[in-house]
Amino acid sequence: MSSRSVAEIAANFGENLRQVTDPGETITVTSGGVLIAELRPVAKARTVGEFLDRIQSLPPLEPDERVRHSRATSKQRTPN
Repeated sequence: MSSRSVAEIAANFGENLRQVTDPGETITVTSGGVLIAELRPVAKARTVGEFLDRIQSLPPLEPDERVRHSRATSKQRTPN
């Protein structure tokens, strides 16, 4: 991870974007020596199929976890 000032980012914006997207580097942005932002690549988009595969690969809930989850979700569904 590298660090650059706002002025350096502005002066070489295109090059900084290439550096972030091509090798996937994160650049911290500073103003007056204070960290104010990060430039980094966007996380890879996932498909619905990948999401479902991920859910199905999770271990099953233990019985006490099922009860807690059931109570928590039923409270969320109850209209105010």
